[in-house]
Amino acid sequence: MGVELRMRIVPADDAALGSGDPTRRWALADRRGAVRWPGLTRNEAEALAAALSAAGTVDLDATLGQVELGVVLSDGAGPYLVDADGVLVLAVAAHPRLDGLAIAMATTDTDHARIGVVRPRAVPAGWEWVARAGCAPADRIRALDELAATGSPEGLRQWHRRWAERGAGPPVP
Repeated sequence: MGVELRMRIVPADDAALGSGDPTRRWALADRRGAVRWPGLTRNEAEALAAALSAAGTVDLDATLGQVELGVVLSDGAGPYLVDADGVLVLAVAAHPRLDGLAIAMATTDTDHARIGVVRPRAVPAGWEWVARAGCAPADRIRALDELAATGSPEGLRQWHRRWAERGAGPPVP
């Protein structure tokens, strides 16, 4: 759902990403006070707040903040992103059939993975999910293979519907 943004930087002392890095204890709060993107550094929070302000109206749940994890090796994949829930997302690779999109993946807990495609917003520091769904780790490879085989926006919607029928994932814009 799109909303006009007035974000403020707030402490997020319990951010999961902050457990191993004490600088990752910041987040943004919307005008209702809902805390989003916990696990950002102060500089990343400032960059995302500026990007969101420049964007005007956006879907906050689909918005991702770009983060720098210099000590984490990803074998050429990237960037790393943080979703509104504070989950670390890796843009694994460019989508093989859809220009401007990258396949992305996150593990939200021990029995759930978030998979989909992302794209950078027109302003720096802001990314967004284009399509995403949740799946069990045992289904991750199949979900990724089906996603990589998708060749159109309608194909992304169909991919999402198939995976959403399994009880996971938000609607596709």
